[in-house]
Amino acid sequence: MHPSTLYILSTQAEVMFLKGMECPEVKAKAMMNLGLVYQKKAEQTAAAGDLSFARELATDASNLLDAAKPLFDELLASGSSGDDDKRYASQFAPLRLQAHRILGSVYAGLKDFPSCE
Repeated sequence: MHPSTLYILSTQAEVMFLKGMECPEVKAKAMMNLGLVYQKKAEQTAAAGDLSFARELATDASNLLDAAKPLFDELLASGSSGDDDKRYASQFAPLRLQAHRILGSVYAGLKDFPSCE
């Protein structure tokens, strides 16, 4: 797939997930999905050499994931969650670790070694 096609698709997904964050029923899922979109954009942006923007995207991804976690915790504790909610919630740790890895790589590229630790 051509890189410009990937950009268009991620932009369309970004808009969809931003709208989803306005709906309480899917807000946590939309936040996790948007975090994943931002992670991918951060990787692409870093590879293209724009480390400052990659840092912003990776930070936004981390913040979205961190904000989604308590929503999933609350949903799971209420007992009203379905299998899909449980599957999403189980992906928090791997996605958060990936965001941490990306951000660490960006900081290393920026030679901001204290922030890498």
